[in-house]
Parts: sequence; structure tokens; C-alpha cells
Amino acid sequence: MSENQNTIYLNVLIDTLRKKEELLNTLIELTKEQDSILAESKFSLDRFDSIMQDKDKVINQLNQVENGFEVIYQRVEKELPANKEQIKREILEIQKLIRNITDKSMTIQALESKNKEKLIMQLAGRRQEIRSFKATNLAADRYHQNMANQHQEGQSYFLDKKK
Repeated sequence: MSENQNTIYLNVLIDTLRKKEELLNTLIELTKEQDSILAESKFSLDRFDSIMQDKDKVINQLNQVENGFEVIYQRVEKELPANKEQIKREILEIQKLIRNITDKSMTIQALESKNKEKLIMQLAGRRQEIRSFKATNLAADRYHQNMANQHQEGQSYFLDKKK
């Protein structure tokens, strides 16, 4: 490959890494938004689910960008050591972007771990609410059945049995 082609490919790699960095920033913001939803006293499952769908779209875009990066990198991989001095600036830029991407990935993992714990706590609280609601309904049903069984046919509710 010519030196010009290598430079073009390296610039495409740099652009791809910048795009990946942007997508990771978006993912961090969405994850922080999830964290704020989980911290609210009135947890909104619909909003949480909506953010999950948005994150899924971003992750799919990330996968596409990663696949594109791999294809281009395989084309220039063998040429890089031979032209190290001519492309030193591009290599340093790529290394810097990869470090940033790695840092952002670690941030996302930490945020996701925190959110997972908060979600487990939210769901446990919801389960307790459901159990309490079921128990209250069961007690009310039993009370109504008991009161309905107390009345005997032909007997007035208003008459006292003592005469």
C-alpha cells in the first residue's frame, strides 16, 4: 500500500474511534439517567424501559463501529510497523483515543453495576408492595365472605334476636 493510502486508512480509524467515543459518552449519559430514575421515590418502569431501548440502539451502533474498525485495522495492520516514523502522529492519536475509550468503558461498567444493585432493590420493594396488596385483598375478601355468611335467609339485618 502507498503511504497516502495508509494515512487515509489511519484517518478513517481515528474517525471511527472518535465516533465510538461519542457513542460511549451517549451511553454514559443514558446510564446516568437510569441512575436518577432508580433514585426517585416514584420509580417509573416505563421511563426506565424507554432508556433501555435507547441504550440498545446505541450498543448496536457501537457494535457496527467496532466491526468497521476491525475491518480497516486488518487492512493496515501489516503496514504499520514498516512506516512507523511517517505515521507517528496518527498512531499517537489512535493510542490516546483507545485509552479514552477504555476509561469510558470502565466508567460504564461501574455505573451499570451500581444501577443493577439499585434495580434489584426497587424490584424487591415492588414485590413487597404486591405481597402486601394481595394480603390486604385476601383479608377484605374473607371479611366480606364472613359477613355475607352471618346473614341467614329470612332474617332482617335490623332486628335484634333478643325480644
